[in-house]
Amino acid sequence: MSIFVIEENDSLSGSLHKLRRRLGAVVRDLGYRGHSLTVLLTDDAGIRRINREFRGIDESTNVLSFPDTGLARGLPNYLGDIALSVDTLRRESQGDEKDLGYLLYFYLIHGLLHLLGFDHEKGTKEDHEQEKETIRLMSLIRHDL
Repeated sequence: MSIFVIEENDSLSGSLHKLRRRLGAVVRDLGYRGHSLTVLLTDDAGIRRINREFRGIDESTNVLSFPDTGLARGLPNYLGDIALSVDTLRRESQGDEKDLGYLLYFYLIHGLLHLLGFDHEKGTKEDHEQEKETIRLMSLIRHDL
């Protein structure tokens, strides 16, 4: 299994090994041992650019996920890409009662579940299923940075 992490602004550099290891444990628990994915840690401007380019929405957000569309030729079992705005997560952690580490792993799992076909935007039942699975997976890992 390969989890590629691209960090644009060194905001979490001390935590990248933990991130790979913990996200790897979640991927294995879901039955995707031997699969790969990419995580981009960016800022508000970076995620806004991605959101505008790929979704036509000119605003920043916390997480985006893009399932593999066959473009990652040469990488068998490639799940796709997850992009997170560390700026947005920092702001949310100040206004929320969750710390940055918790939000980072919450949104990583949220994005991963989207890569695997979970879609809370389809309706109440799907939203409940994704929420339930997110809670279960969050219980498997530590959330500290």
